[in-house]
Amino acid sequence: MLNAALHLITALLLVLLLGEATPATVVLALLLALAPDLDTPKLLLGSLLRPLSVPLERRFGHRTITHSMLALLCVAGIAYALAPRAWLALTAAYGSHLLLDLLIGVQGVMLFWPGGEFLTLTAWRDDGPAARILLAILLPATLATALWPQLAPILHTPLTAAVAAANPIATTTPHPTERPSIHLSFALPAGVGMSALRVHKGDTIAEGEVLASWGAAIATPLPTPTAPALHAPPATLSLAEHCSDALTCPSAQLTEAQAALDALTTAQAAEHATLLAAQQQRRADLQRALDDAQRAVGQLQPRHEREQAERQHDVDQAQQALRDAQAAQGLATEPADLQHAAERVHAAEAKLREALDAQERMRAEQGIERAETEAAAAQAQADLAALPGQERQALAKLDADQRAALLLARGRLTAAQAQAALDAHQHARDAQVAAATATAAMVAWQAEATATVQAHAAAVTATAQAQPTPAPTELRSRAAGQVLTITAEEKDGRLVVTLELVP
Repeated sequence: MLNAALHLITALLLVLLLGEATPATVVLALLLALAPDLDTPKLLLGSLLRPLSVPLERRFGHRTITHSMLALLCVAGIAYALAPRAWLALTAAYGSHLLLDLLIGVQGVMLFWPGGEFLTLTAWRDDGPAARILLAILLPATLATALWPQLAPILHTPLTAAVAAANPIATTTPHPTERPSIHLSFALPAGVGMSALRVHKGDTIAEGEVLASWGAAIATPLPTPTAPALHAPPATLSLAEHCSDALTCPSAQLTEAQAALDALTTAQAAEHATLLAAQQQRRADLQRALDDAQRAVGQLQPRHEREQAERQHDVDQAQQALRDAQAAQGLATEPADLQHAAERVHAAEAKLREALDAQERMRAEQGIERAETEAAAAQAQADLAALPGQERQALAKLDADQRAALLLARGRLTAAQAQAALDAHQHARDAQVAAATATAAMVAWQAEATATVQAHAAAVTATAQAQPTPAPTELRSRAAGQVLTITAEEKDGRLVVTLELVP
């Protein structure tokens, strides 16, 4: 338990120092701090996971594969892939276990598994005082690190006072006092530059001293106001201008709907005629197919009878040859003749069997051909019998579709007629509004023209009576002091100068 506590305290201290003390990171770091001991059931984590620790210890041994640099690199790679923000803290938690096992334990660890030997740095015993001393050092350090955000504000004042008491000679660095300054801002007339200034940086000025001077401006007579241009009278809009687009006019929409209805009626008649022609062609094709099938059935019987007569003739010849061979066998007395007669009998029997087999195959093929021909004739008869019903269904469907399309076209025509009436009413209202607007605009234009003419006459009279006033040619200071800085900025075509004075 002492060994597990030491590993946990070390991992927690590293997580706090690295600034990743979130709950999830702390839990994972504590688990990784004990993870290397999965290779033995004698320690805390291995005893909890015996199905995993026992095979590991039997296969690799304690402090080998899980205490190696290879395991540390694997943990670092997995942590970086799954938790890139906390991977360093998690890797440090796992590595702290390896470092402590290098310090504590006579056996050491196989750091460079699968090669190398067991390594140790100090060979301190697990049950010796070194582990307790190290725990006694790390535990207060961990508590202080965890509580430092709360302790720092409390300890700041006493520490500062203690430092001041320990070094009474030390004083705070004096800050230079800033002298108050005065800012004087003034604008030079348009066209006057920095050459008009009579003071410079570093000069000492008094109240009433000239800051800037410039030449007297030549008084120019005021220009005579020109007569303002009058706007043209407003134009009036006619009803035809409101309906300049043919697609938006009521007559265009109504004409389009009527044309669509007429085209639909013509197309439906052509479609009905096309369907009837197609049905007649289909009926003719089916009748032709039925005639061909019946003709094939009628031609089939004579051909089959000829083929059967031919096969029967072959069978009769084979039977006659067999009887002749058997008769010759009965007349033979010599062994050679008997052997030859027996071979003729066997050959005749074989030919008879072949003839009978051929006759049976012919009958089977004729039955299949007769069945197929009769089936084709029956199918043609059935198709021809079903054709009237199919024609009626096709005509009924076409009539239903055409009626629906006709109703839709008539509905669109009715809607276009209603929209045309509504648009005509709206256009009439627009014409009335346009006429009223034009009248009001004309009245307003006349009033504006009268006011403009009167204002121009008044401006001409005021210009004739106005006298130009002399402009100033210098600017004097209302404060005293030393000039520190001089800045200038152009605003609205005039130069604005700012002087910073120290009294």
